[in-house]
Amino acid sequence: MNQFTSLNYENSDIVVIYSGIWMIGANIDLPPKDVPVLLLDCLCEYADRHHKTILLPSYTYNFTKTKKFDLAKSKPETGVLAEFALSKEGFRRTSSPLNSYLAYGPRKEEILAVRDETLWGDSSLMGWLDDEDANIWVLGEPWHRACTHFHRAEEVYGVEYRYYKRFRGELFNNGIFLAENSSVMHVRPKECKSEMDFSCMAPEMERRSHVKSSTNQLLPLEAATARKIVEVGMDLLNKDEYCFVVNKSAYRNWANQSKTEEIRSLSKEEAYIRPSDLSG
Repeated sequence: MNQFTSLNYENSDIVVIYSGIWMIGANIDLPPKDVPVLLLDCLCEYADRHHKTILLPSYTYNFTKTKKFDLAKSKPETGVLAEFALSKEGFRRTSSPLNSYLAYGPRKEEILAVRDETLWGDSSLMGWLDDEDANIWVLGEPWHRACTHFHRAEEVYGVEYRYYKRFRGELFNNGIFLAENSSVMHVRPKECKSEMDFSCMAPEMERRSHVKSSTNQLLPLEAATARKIVEVGMDLLNKDEYCFVVNKSAYRNWANQSKTEEIRSLSKEEAYIRPSDLSG
């Protein structure tokens, strides 16, 4: 509990937790199945005691194939902590299937009301997290393997190796149909291998003293703020737009030769044009 408090940035009462807790289970004398229960209990106690609202990513990428997203039944693809939180009292899940979050705390209804125009843009929950300058925690994983808030910098910058694509489907809650649903994602090219590497982010964040680290070796936890993360990402992209891409030449060739055709091949249901692109 003291470690959570020491890593908190007081400028925000919102905490987003990206996690991979298998490392923690190896360090403490508990059955593996009890580790996520203990962590969730500690996080909820911390939120209650300090009036914080916590969010756990609960992304469900198979929505692109199944076309169905169930708030209660769709298994999060973001680890066991989110899986356990899905059935824990007090958590509510946002309705954006590709980037849903489980929220707990006094501001969860405000979070549930946010509607994404695109997943990582200004009019999205990630954009709202920047407005709030939320605390971003990575627990049991290195930054580049856990923190999807890095993608926010890519969309704000408008990297040329991505384009917008809409994924449509249906929204359910515990098997009951609620509404038609869709997510607009800043996707990478279909024809290129998905080789991305965000490992340059953490060293630059640390060089600027933007990262707080746990002093407890049994709790591998680090923290930064949403705005600082995006600031560093934008600066790196300004120096090299392809700094997060491993196979740079393939992506550049696609952007120069095939991007327009791939966008034109989208169906009417998949195509998306930002309102800002229509101005003028």
